[in-house]
Amino acid sequence: MKKLLLVALIVTIFAILIIFFLPKKNENMIYGVSFNQEYNAYLGFDFKKVFHIILDDWKFRHVRLSAQWNLIEKKQGEMDFADLDWMMDESASRGAKIVLAIGQKTPRWPECHLPDWVEKMEYHERREHLFNFISAVIARYKEHKALEYWQVENEPFLSFGACKPLKQDDLAEEIQFVKAADPFHQIIVTDSGELSSWRKTAKASDIFGTTMYRVVWNKTFGYWSYDWLPSFVYTLKLWLN
Repeated sequence: MKKLLLVALIVTIFAILIIFFLPKKNENMIYGVSFNQEYNAYLGFDFKKVFHIILDDWKFRHVRLSAQWNLIEKKQGEMDFADLDWMMDESASRGAKIVLAIGQKTPRWPECHLPDWVEKMEYHERREHLFNFISAVIARYKEHKALEYWQVENEPFLSFGACKPLKQDDLAEEIQFVKAADPFHQIIVTDSGELSSWRKTAKASDIFGTTMYRVVWNKTFGYWSYDWLPSFVYTLKLWLN
């Protein structure tokens, strides 16, 4: 009898979770795409041709790009924005809106995109140069017609990629720095959908972004499926935060 009651209790709790936290169908879903110039080069493609396919053939009007530090400031104090300028301008000419990721940890492996010349610097010195770079990026694009949001760092507290997880105070400092430099665009902070509770990120800034991976791979377990994870878990985590 006790076992039956326990099973009934578990089923009831599960049903309540489904009823209250099952995501509702969004009839106004907007689809966008992320584009990484460095990975595009690794695959051997012309980034301008691919970007035109994204905008003109696939008709995406919401794109996430990165102001990738190691590509723009390859030599200390020498910043080359030509490629990013081109993508921003091409987006603006078509009415596309850009989420522009800034920081040292931006989308795409190995995520930590530091220029070689800062690798051996002490942490505080590296941070000083990072803020100089972020300041230059904001000054250049804060009034650009294509810019819709800033994304500050990418999954900053997740131990993934070459970067160590960011300290919570350091992320807050970067967000405040961006807000002071550009008070007119909202800021997105992202976190892993499956490997985080979102405790540090859900309320860190204006907008929260997360992932929903169904199949992943790592060298220890090979392919791993998240099909067992109910979709309402994401809604529940957001509610708890």
